[in-house]
Amino acid sequence: MFNSLRFLLSPWRLRFMRRYGRPAMSELRGRIERFAAPQARAFLTTLLAANTEFLADAFSASGVMARLRDRLDAQSLRACLGSMLIYSVNLFARDEMARDGSELVALLGRTLGVSSEAVMLRRDALRKAPRSEEWMLYTWLLRDLGAPAAKFDSALEQAFGFQYLSYIGQYKNILEKSVPSGDE
Repeated sequence: MFNSLRFLLSPWRLRFMRRYGRPAMSELRGRIERFAAPQARAFLTTLLAANTEFLADAFSASGVMARLRDRLDAQSLRACLGSMLIYSVNLFARDEMARDGSELVALLGRTLGVSSEAVMLRRDALRKAPRSEEWMLYTWLLRDLGAPAAKFDSALEQAFGFQYLSYIGQYKNILEKSVPSGDE
């Protein structure tokens, strides 16, 4: 508890949110407000905030992505958040995301400014990932940051996956209550 509070007030997190987090989230949050129904809005804004907080931790000096800090700017973070939204929506609303005509797929496309087909391609890539879905997300984040593709590293895969799933797991109860259904 104390460590969480200390990180929440840390100079790094505050700088990260001011320089990258808030500018990157503002556009996405505006698009969510514009396109999403109330239940979907709550679901996506919770995921957006959770993913931003995770990235603040991941890019901190002791984080799993610390070596990539020099590649950060508001645009690259926005791209990372877009990738993370596709991944995390798929994580919590797998059944809804599995349907090609899903409103959630269309909503993600409108929110991210891409076609529904682009969202479906990423969703399908997660399902067919030769490694874990978390490794696929990590490779997407590298691409979003303009970093060279990573050679598979099982220790890095495990560390990234564990950190992300542990972090997002804190939001599980909130997210499960707000998962949008297809009839919204």
